[in-house]
Amino acid sequence: MFELNPDESYAHLNEGMFQTLLRRYPPKKISPHLKEIVYLLMSELLKGELVVSFNKLEPSLIQREGWPESYKKALLESGWVDGQDSPIIIFENQISWRKWHLDMTRLINKLHNKVSINNNFSSKIDNLRVLTTQRKYNVEQLSAIKAISTHDLVLLSGGPGTGKTSTVVGVLEEALSQNPELKIGLSAPTGKATRRLKETIQQNLKQKTKFSQNLANMPCWTLHRWLEAREGGFGKNKTNLIDIDLLVVDEMSMVDLLLMKALIDALKEETKLLLVGDPDQLPPIEIGAVWNELHKAEQLKKFGDAAITLKQKYRNLGDIAELSEVLCKKGSLEFWDKCDNLPRNSNFKKIESDQAGIPSYVIDRLQRNSQELKKLTKQLRPNLINVKEKNQIQEEINKAAQNLFKYVDRLLILCPKRKGIWGVDQIHKQILGEKLGHGISTWPEGTPIMCCSNQPEFDLANGDIGITIGESFNQRLLFRVISNNEKKITFHMLHPSRIKKLLPALAMTIHKAQGSESNEVIVLWPKCNSHYLTNPRSSIKELSLHETSMLYTAITRAKESVHLITTC
Repeated sequence: MFELNPDESYAHLNEGMFQTLLRRYPPKKISPHLKEIVYLLMSELLKGELVVSFNKLEPSLIQREGWPESYKKALLESGWVDGQDSPIIIFENQISWRKWHLDMTRLINKLHNKVSINNNFSSKIDNLRVLTTQRKYNVEQLSAIKAISTHDLVLLSGGPGTGKTSTVVGVLEEALSQNPELKIGLSAPTGKATRRLKETIQQNLKQKTKFSQNLANMPCWTLHRWLEAREGGFGKNKTNLIDIDLLVVDEMSMVDLLLMKALIDALKEETKLLLVGDPDQLPPIEIGAVWNELHKAEQLKKFGDAAITLKQKYRNLGDIAELSEVLCKKGSLEFWDKCDNLPRNSNFKKIESDQAGIPSYVIDRLQRNSQELKKLTKQLRPNLINVKEKNQIQEEINKAAQNLFKYVDRLLILCPKRKGIWGVDQIHKQILGEKLGHGISTWPEGTPIMCCSNQPEFDLANGDIGITIGESFNQRLLFRVISNNEKKITFHMLHPSRIKKLLPALAMTIHKAQGSESNEVIVLWPKCNSHYLTNPRSSIKELSLHETSMLYTAITRAKESVHLITTC
């Protein structure tokens, strides 16, 4: 698993790959450009991308002497692109690792083939059954609802606040209106993303319709749970298909090539797919950004009216929305300029700080938050004493537990990296001190924690957030989960020894925060984060495409306010 972090380990990884290629595919003609080509391809893999374009004009490339012609010539003369067994492929003035390029091409072709007229649902779409006065949809949303009647695959894209979830509800109601017996499932790549999907769908069901109960009871699991992930592979595959008629996959920007291949292989040919996501978000940590590939202009064209982009905003996010749009459409230079000229009452604030240590604003905010969490957990603890492990928390305790987690969701502190200046580890060391290395039993009551393993026996997924209850030998961990059996959000209390891997979650990397939302988001963005910039003359405000996606992902986690902290 790759996470953005420019430390020496990646240099060793790149060098190891280059040496492996030299041994397995001795070049016909050696050139120093070959090593740089390998490094460039590996750098793109760290961002979830498979391709390096010879037309690319990012700062990391424009300073390379002889780019691109000398590099292309060196590659052709090496023999590394000759034949079907060669490691690299050249196509459309781009280069890629041959295996992954072919895997991605085959996957995209399979998805294209699903966009076809089918007979599973009624083809009479002039009078959609869900178009009642109970719900109102705009033209783009209606297009998505219509598309599920005529296509086996629909792509639904949009930024925050554009009504993606309400559109999903409309699509599902339309599907059920045509066939009430349909087996429908909801999914996302991570536990927190599935829980958020479940919660937002439940919020949309406050306006009751005849299908509200069906929607409330739909299973909402991670993709790994749907695929029955196990060591060495998946229980669901070509010979053991998932029994589902329609599957919704949310947060598609996080889905990598291997996971999407496994999903397509495990679905029946006639299973409908509704893929939902924001193409401006970060690509997946693992190899192959499927959602990015699907949103290339030449690919979207092939999907025709099965690809819908929602543009109308329904949530007023103020300057957060405006700056997010500026960052994606006009670039980082204009984004930073606008950050410097915001009104005092803006819900987006830029703060400059010395990078010698974690900014005092962050420490003060965390300490105040920790005090409140400790107070709330102490209030809840007496009610939890007699609750057995893994048992559902009693109904009368639910409200107190919900209030506790609502407070956990109020603040999100995000860092580009786990290690280094303004990294997650540095924040945890500063707040927890020596206790950090002495084990979870020494951490204060009310400390947010992250489960870092998939443990379906406890309804837990990698990335799920919990909180410590009690201290020392009496300590327990309270998690908010989607119950596998009851298909609803509930709470489980577990002994710390039951969890395979735990980390504190006072702060988290931007990658880990995907699929989350919070009232208040604090983003630490040190200037040294722009490590891809190799041109000393370029502005420090100029970000690579990957860094732009990272910053966009961070600030769009916020529902109410953003504090973006940069170095002086």
